[in-house]
Amino acid sequence: MNNKAKNNERKDALIYCRVSTSKQEEKETIKSQVIECEKYAKANGYRIAEVVEETFSGAYLFDRPKLNAEREKIRAGLYDAVICYDIDRLSRKIAHFAIIADEIERHGAQLLFVNTDFDDTPEGELMRSVKTYVAQVEREKIKERTVRGKKNKVQSGKFVRASNLYGYDFDDENKRRIINPKESLIVRRIFEMYLTGTGIRGIYKQLNDEGIDSPATGKRNLTSPKYTNVARHGKSLWNKGAIARILNEPAYSGHTLAWRYKSERGYEKGERYYRIKKRNESEWIEMPDGTTPAIITSEQ
Repeated sequence: MNNKAKNNERKDALIYCRVSTSKQEEKETIKSQVIECEKYAKANGYRIAEVVEETFSGAYLFDRPKLNAEREKIRAGLYDAVICYDIDRLSRKIAHFAIIADEIERHGAQLLFVNTDFDDTPEGELMRSVKTYVAQVEREKIKERTVRGKKNKVQSGKFVRASNLYGYDFDDENKRRIINPKESLIVRRIFEMYLTGTGIRGIYKQLNDEGIDSPATGKRNLTSPKYTNVARHGKSLWNKGAIARILNEPAYSGHTLAWRYKSERGYEKGERYYRIKKRNESEWIEMPDGTTPAIITSEQ
């Protein structure tokens, strides 16, 4: 942020002027701000795109209707500069000031003041440390809102993302699972075999001997050295893990649990990693009946 225009090129500027009370407005305080801001804009080569006058307390940010409308235009990149008479005309709270200043800069505009060389003020010095903090808070707020939105969607019976659970296809329009006729027969068979005494090893051996496609077939790059358990005909084999996952999945009985897993990204020993971890059971969300149609009975 600088009190001087970057160059002599003509650019569009928003002039924002504010007073706290109608009494100040009656004394034409706001008009004097406008006059000085207009002089400043013209002297520094800016075309005045819009002049906004607002009567509202400087202690509030999100309730200011005119400023909020202009912030939408700032985010849309309609202005090259925002010109105010003084720092406290924009906001009296440093946190609010930091949010607006960061927003203006991130969308390619300058924040300019007629009556203050911002870089040389105590506010300017404080801003350099506060901006980092405010940006972190804003990221956490965005993350919290995103998580809350996903939870609300899950609680209403809609999956956040498509699910590849074996035995089902996914209805993208309604965000629900629908039964896959072919795969669901295999799921029923696995449960029936296990309940009649066939062990997990016997189940996956039988399915492999019959050449039945496993859940991983067609979903992985089977030429990758990462996947060594591949049948001679290019199919991924059934194994202990695949059978155990099916036998331990409550969704097959129509009991859908969401929010069971979370992803983690980061660096470890200089290398990037991505992990899927199970959440604490207290975080799990039971989705409404009908979210996943049952393939087997609860008794099974």
